Amino acid sequence: MITNVQVSTEEAQRFAQEHNLSFLETSAASGAGVDDLFVQNAGRIVDKLEEGVISSSSVQIGVHEELQTSLQNPNSMQISMGYPCCGQ
Repeated sequence: MITNVQVSTEEAQRFAQEHNLSFLETSAASGAGVDDLFVQNAGRIVDKLEEGVISSSSVQIGVHEELQTSLQNPNSMQISMGYPCCGQ
C-alpha cells in the first residue's frame, strides 16, 4: 500500500493545463488552500448557472451508493488514481 504519494507542483500544473482544468495547491495534512478551493469552485458553479451554461434543474442531488459505502469506512476510500485516501 502506498502511504506517501507526492506530485510535484509542476507536474500538477502541467496536468491541469493539458486537461483545461484550474490548479490550486492544497494540503490534506494542514488544510491549507482547501477553503480557497471550495470558494473558487462554488463561484464557478454560480457563474455557470448565471450564464445559463448549466441549469439547476439538471443538477442531481444525492450521494451515490458507492460513496455512501466508502463514507461508512473512510479508511477504504480510494481516490481516482487508486491510492488510499489521506495516507491510510
